Amino acid sequence: MSAWIPQINDWERQGLDWQYIDQATMSIFEIPANSMFQLPIALHTFTYPEGIILNFTAAFDHPSCGIRIECDPEFDTDTFFTVNTMALGLTRPEILVYALVPPATPAGVYSVRIVNPWAWNKWLRLYLFNTDSIPHRVLGHGYHLAVLKEERPKE
Repeated sequence: MSAWIPQINDWERQGLDWQYIDQATMSIFEIPANSMFQLPIALHTFTYPEGIILNFTAAFDHPSCGIRIECDPEFDTDTFFTVNTMALGLTRPEILVYALVPPATPAGVYSVRIVNPWAWNKWLRLYLFNTDSIPHRVLGHGYHLAVLKEERPKE
């Protein structure tokens, strides 16, 4: 997989220590109304000199749910990546992030997925959220990251 990611190619060319971090789960759990759930556990921050989100996806039982990314340099998607926002007519960055709604998915399954590499530095936080006034269920979620485990040498 690394052959098509220039940043990973650069890490390998320089002989730097890096790794993949994967998590995928199909466990169903509830997100209370107007709240967020941080991945992989509450208050977790991925801290590495550099990283790349290779994939981040989640499936929900309602289109008011979505995914959130916070990272350095000072970036926060806030509640923009809800299924409603992306699938039902508002602006969405083509190819980078997309949403699926019925009938493209099984009835009652709404999903959001980041599919192109998303680079970050120093720290990253991933969340699932619900913007509705009632609780909804997460049906499954996952992410695939590549992270640099050591600082680049000073040139």
